[in-house]
Amino acid sequence: MSARKDAKEILDRSIALIKEVSSKIQKEASRTWKISQLKLEILGLKRGRNEKLRSLAEEALSLVRESRVQESSLEMIVKEIDEIDDHIKARENEIEKIEKEYAGHSSKERARMEISREKGTKGNSSMGSKAVSSKGGEPDRSEDNEENDHYSSGE
Repeated sequence: MSARKDAKEILDRSIALIKEVSSKIQKEASRTWKISQLKLEILGLKRGRNEKLRSLAEEALSLVRESRVQESSLEMIVKEIDEIDDHIKARENEIEKIEKEYAGHSSKERARMEISREKGTKGNSSMGSKAVSSKGGEPDRSEDNEENDHYSSGE
């Protein structure tokens, strides 16, 4: 009977250990859940705060541009924003120009035009440079050399 008593004691200790481990796991899961919920709430609050800051910045930008607020530090930031806006507009205009320039050309012609444009912007690279005429981005064929020959031969 001693073996039965030992088995029961082992079983009771095992059950107690399982309950203890289960309780610890449950507490840890609860703690993790609470922390996750709080972190999620913090993210939502930060997102709301960032939206309000963006609105404030837009309003301040409008006020400075309308000369309703005159603060040198704000005026400097507005000037920098305007410069960035100018750069953006210039890039957008460049895209529009390139798209118009390439319109109506076959893909093979567009590829040649792009290669020609790249060579023209690299200057004196090992691949040489190619002048581009103002007529649709075609290479300037005024020079009679090997580099120009491949454009007329279709290579």
